[in-house]
Amino acid sequence: MVLGEKAVTDMIKGKDIATSGSTTIADPADEPAKDNSSTAVQAEEISKSTIDRDGPKKLSVLIVDDCPFNRLLHNFLVTEMGLESHLAENGRIAVDLHHFGASFDLILMDMEMPVMNGVQATKQLRAMGVDTMIVGVTANDHGPQRQAFVEAGLNDCLTKPLSDENIAVLVQLIKGNNERSK
Repeated sequence: MVLGEKAVTDMIKGKDIATSGSTTIADPADEPAKDNSSTAVQAEEISKSTIDRDGPKKLSVLIVDDCPFNRLLHNFLVTEMGLESHLAENGRIAVDLHHFGASFDLILMDMEMPVMNGVQATKQLRAMGVDTMIVGVTANDHGPQRQAFVEAGLNDCLTKPLSDENIAVLVQLIKGNNERSK
């Protein structure tokens, strides 16, 4: 799902948003919800949409990136591997989704984004007790920014653009972790 702030609200209220396969696309230019209680109810519905599925549960990936091209590329790679893909345009949306109960098997987190960057979002997610594998995705392959990202609580950090081999390795890691936790 590509989730803008109002799109989260609309989706939870049950408004139809263009859908394709296991990815829903919403307009990120929509206005944010003004009522926190309705946002909580809406986020609960999004959370249910990531859990209540018929048949075996697909692994779900939250792709957090402000660049539409990167979201599309990473979405393509993830869905081609048979995974369920959810897209957010900034770290604030990723944190809000988790705050309201959504969960994912993997988070691909861009480092530099408006509203809330990947370092801030990762710190907040870890402070909330989110133990999902978070993999930083950045064009900055070195330097203090990357180190700050790692120190925020990432499980790994990869350089953009991701490849299908990167995603395949991450899927195997998740499946291995899931098998060990049974």
